[in-house]
Amino acid sequence: ARVPSAMLLSTTFLFFIATFPSVTSAAHLTYILTSPPLLVERDNFSHLVAHAAGILSFRLNDRGNIGYKGSEDPYAYDGSVVCLDDGSICSLANDEYKITIIGSGDGGGRGRGSGSKEREHYATLDISTFIKEDIARSALCDLITLDLHKYLNSDEEEEDTHDGEQEYILLDVDQLPIFSVASAAAKDDLSDFLSPLSPKILLEKIGPDEVWADDQDIRRAYHYGRVALSCSFQRDTQSCIPSDADVIQAEAFVHPALNSHSNPQRILFLSPNPYLAVREALKYTSVKEVVCVGYDIPLFPQLEQFMGDSYMNDVLNSKKKVSFVHTLAEDYMTEKKKRLEKLYEDEVKAKSEAYQTIISMLTFDAIFIHVPHTNHNGRIENRYKKWLTYDFQVNVRFLLNEWSDDGIVVMNMGKEPGLDGGDKNELETERSEMLRMMYNKGWNYLPIMIYDEPRAAPYDTSFITFFHSMPDSHRRFIRQNAGAITLDLASNLESSDVSKLPTRFYDGTTHKTYQRSSRAWEEWSCRYPPFNTHKMCTTYRSQLFHSTGNVNNSTVVVATGTKGRILQASEFIPAGKFLNIEDAATSLYVDKHEMDLLNMFVEKYPDTLMYAALRDLIFNYGYESISTGRLGWVVSIANVNTFINHGCTKEEFTVGSLLKRDEEDFHSFSPLLSRHVELLNNGIVVERDIEAGEEIMQDYSEMSDEIDGYNFVEFSKKMCGDHAGFNINDIGDLGVRFGVDDMTKRVVQEDSNDEL
Repeated sequence: ARVPSAMLLSTTFLFFIATFPSVTSAAHLTYILTSPPLLVERDNFSHLVAHAAGILSFRLNDRGNIGYKGSEDPYAYDGSVVCLDDGSICSLANDEYKITIIGSGDGGGRGRGSGSKEREHYATLDISTFIKEDIARSALCDLITLDLHKYLNSDEEEEDTHDGEQEYILLDVDQLPIFSVASAAAKDDLSDFLSPLSPKILLEKIGPDEVWADDQDIRRAYHYGRVALSCSFQRDTQSCIPSDADVIQAEAFVHPALNSHSNPQRILFLSPNPYLAVREALKYTSVKEVVCVGYDIPLFPQLEQFMGDSYMNDVLNSKKKVSFVHTLAEDYMTEKKKRLEKLYEDEVKAKSEAYQTIISMLTFDAIFIHVPHTNHNGRIENRYKKWLTYDFQVNVRFLLNEWSDDGIVVMNMGKEPGLDGGDKNELETERSEMLRMMYNKGWNYLPIMIYDEPRAAPYDTSFITFFHSMPDSHRRFIRQNAGAITLDLASNLESSDVSKLPTRFYDGTTHKTYQRSSRAWEEWSCRYPPFNTHKMCTTYRSQLFHSTGNVNNSTVVVATGTKGRILQASEFIPAGKFLNIEDAATSLYVDKHEMDLLNMFVEKYPDTLMYAALRDLIFNYGYESISTGRLGWVVSIANVNTFINHGCTKEEFTVGSLLKRDEEDFHSFSPLLSRHVELLNNGIVVERDIEAGEEIMQDYSEMSDEIDGYNFVEFSKKMCGDHAGFNINDIGDLGVRFGVDDMTKRVVQEDSNDEL
């Protein structure tokens, strides 16, 4: 920005403005305008100060809403303006504001270039307001961008409209006003944008929505002072290219859920500005319909007009059904829930094909909710605070397709907590209350996962994903192979141009970073109820980080005639210690998807003996690992814990799993568990004191649900009825149930004489 050197105030000027009272301002503005026509024609700035004062008084007192009964000119100002003799400085002050203007006046100033007789005329307007903090900044913005801009750059008699339509001034960097607005009252994204002294202009303001542009033609839409969209306008194509943060936020919001869903067809967005997210959802071949509710109505035409012809083209001209429902979100959700309740009254009819068709037209496979805050202190507008209430969330749960195994709800809300896990503002407090409410009410969201995408800032960077009853979508969400996730994305998205990638940011490798919560969320989960008193938070978490909490070299493997190998304590082991915790850290994990593929491969090619042996090793020496961050099988690679046998009575159980299978609540929602799933879900703890020479045993039922091919009751009878052990030569029919076939038995026997 060109800032004239005459802005350096002289001692005379400092003395001049010091005559006015010093008051802490509620809002402050500095405005520079180069070469305004009316400044060239008049000898001093008193007319401009008076005009600005009239406008500011009018705005601050909100007279436009109550009817102004003053003079014919509502902007008329009757007070006196004080100016220096040469007219270069004028000022006035009252209890509401102080206005000072400095400029070249009657011929002063700086030449444009060497030898040039032309003079550059400019004005520097400085305004401070002292009252009505809530509207002070808005009044200043209106003053500069809507009123003074027209006053200074057009003849007084020139009409502002043509054919009844508003005339919008195209941006020109050389003619842009330079101004800065700072306010102690409004600490939000718009204040951050307005504060620097740089060219900018307000394109339109309707209610809580404003669209601004800077000297690079970066256009930003603000909703309640919070940035909603940002893009780079292209004059040649009349298009607007979304910023990187806009793209990242939309892709991080939509793709992790929809790429994990097996067949998403109907999608619901509850968001004030869902446009880019909708565009991402429409890329999926399976998606047939998208419904948007709760969107900000005034912002919609603003985006079409000021953010380019093609900015929303993919949404508005999509061949798929996209509906923007003009009603309150809570009314829409309540009405749909009532209709569904009517259909569900007759359970038999509800399961019929005809009813299912109707139900599928009222429910959704995935629901995306964005709850925005409106300033840096996390304040939430009441219209969005309602979305966090019990009744509203009940309706959300009701509209999630009950008959689908893959239902997903995703909430985009705020940023991650502080490193101490504490809630820093209103939004975070409301978010925590909502999560506790969902957990306490037992809404069958299983599991709940939280991830962050910091590169989406300044937009909301935290995403909460609610799965419906451990569905297949959760299994796909937590797959360990990034390549498999990328290939799924390739098959799920429509792509007509082979040379272009379907996404700009999201892929399988990016998705892997979303499978575990941040350390800040871990601290949050151990700071607040219901898990702040759980043993995982109070005891085991800190124990993981202290070597004294683990027993590594106090066991010995002993061969016996009946059981084969057993694990004994070589010295006294006190209760509460981890036993060989490194076993959990080095185990082989095969997720359910990979295990299913291995099973199918062995069945299709039964002579692949090594693959069959690998499968049987996992089944017979491994155990299921089911939690928020893992769903598959785990087997020890090379650790003596694998020789721990099953105990037949409670008295024989000397060790046990850190996390019991019946602790479903912790399995379903725990950022702590998702971060340390290998150690906490698979680790073993000493449950009572173990004497030297005593066999170490545990309850095998902790390690597996009853699944196909695994009958734990029969296994327990075989083990504990005659203490026959589990010998490869004494498996019989039980071995078949475990997946140990005769061919595998022969392979193991030929390889060595050891018991399996």
